[in-house]
Amino acid sequence: MSANILASVIRYIPEFIAIGTLVALLFAEASFKENAKGRYLVQLLAVIGLLICLIALALNLDEPGATIFTNALVIDPFSTFIKIIMVTGTIGTIYLSFLSEDIYGNLKSEFCIMSIGVLIGGMLLASANNMLTMYLGVETLSVLSYVLATMKKRDDRSAEAGLKYVLYGGLTSGIMLFGISHIFGTLGTIQFVELASKLAHVDSFQIAILSVSFILFFAGIGYKIACAPFHMWAPDVYEGAPIPVTTFFAIVPKMAGMAALARISLTIFSGE
Repeated sequence: MSANILASVIRYIPEFIAIGTLVALLFAEASFKENAKGRYLVQLLAVIGLLICLIALALNLDEPGATIFTNALVIDPFSTFIKIIMVTGTIGTIYLSFLSEDIYGNLKSEFCIMSIGVLIGGMLLASANNMLTMYLGVETLSVLSYVLATMKKRDDRSAEAGLKYVLYGGLTSGIMLFGISHIFGTLGTIQFVELASKLAHVDSFQIAILSVSFILFFAGIGYKIACAPFHMWAPDVYEGAPIPVTTFFAIVPKMAGMAALARISLTIFSGE
């Protein structure tokens, strides 16, 4: 058992590096003076941590796929490639935030911290191997995204963007969780691979329940990637949020949501 846990921890090192960077930034932001030099040091620490995470991901790119933490997560070249894109996008948006006037000077450090928090949720979502882990990834990613959308505090449009994001996000998360509960109640499992095998032996009554349940489930994923008809929030939120935040939303949450959608489709509905 301890050997399995150790093997799982070794395969999850890039995510632990991101988490360690987030914790280090929290202490650094509380320690440094609130001036340009202090904010620069926080930014530098964030970029260094993310670069180390990027290197760790690149080293794992050729590793064979494996499930870790009792099949809750899967680490394979596909998820690793998606994470590389997300980490690279986060580094770029952190750099953009320190050049942009849309992020107030005293909030630039907070942007670094929250963007890495969203990144951690996106990395969890990209590796999710069951519905519960996927839901945790969606929520981790979403909660901090709501705050990011309202970072331009003196702009009414930014406050409106955050409010709409919260309302739509809370509603779709509840709908998705409702669908997951019915899928589990019908099939008795939340593991993607087991769902694929059990879907081949359902009767007509179960099909009727599962059809509605999967629609509710995919509503949450559709919301995260802003695909029709779950895209209503996107124009107002993207217009009201600061430009670096909009850029960040266009990369990390979208890549994480599309990775989850691809994994679910390929695993559950193709039986692979």
